[in-house]
Amino acid sequence: MPYEVNPLDWVTAIAASGTMVITGLALLFARAQLSQWRDELKVRRASEAALELILAAEKVSEGLKWVRASFVERQVDEASGELSEYQRRFEQVHELSKEFADLRINQIRARYVLSCPKLDAAVEELFQIRIKIIVALKLIYQTRFGCEEKGFSDDDVRLRQDIFGSYGKYDQLGLRQEAAMLKIHDLAGPYAKLEVR
Repeated sequence: MPYEVNPLDWVTAIAASGTMVITGLALLFARAQLSQWRDELKVRRASEAALELILAAEKVSEGLKWVRASFVERQVDEASGELSEYQRRFEQVHELSKEFADLRINQIRARYVLSCPKLDAAVEELFQIRIKIIVALKLIYQTRFGCEEKGFSDDDVRLRQDIFGSYGKYDQLGLRQEAAMLKIHDLAGPYAKLEVR
């Protein structure tokens, strides 16, 4: 007797095939959603890293401007003369240690999340400016207060230009700082604004 086809078998076979197709489509959809979620997470992490880097750089930049302000009320100690002015500025640089530590952490985070060497170099410029200010403060202290002569030499003038900043066109250190901040904003800003995908 020939094999008889039961119409119920056809329905069962079609239902099983439909279930496999639906399951396959569901898996493809889930994979696409997972990929989209992963991409959104990367964009969000890049945005957060860029924003935190910009905020940390702004804090450091404002702190450096505060340290270098040439028109800050002078606090000259009678006994030590100008010593207290340089000491105060040195202490102000030291007070920025936490801000510089935060900037370093955010720089490292941005280095791995954003992978932008130019941005990393711009942030590094702020650290170099801090070092230059510290060195100028130490050298002017040694040259100015380590001897009896109270006149200003050419070296003293150059060192004072690093310590006291007007952020005008003749303030080379201030121009370097402003250029670094502009580059940080230009390179990290689009990530922070979610303009880069």
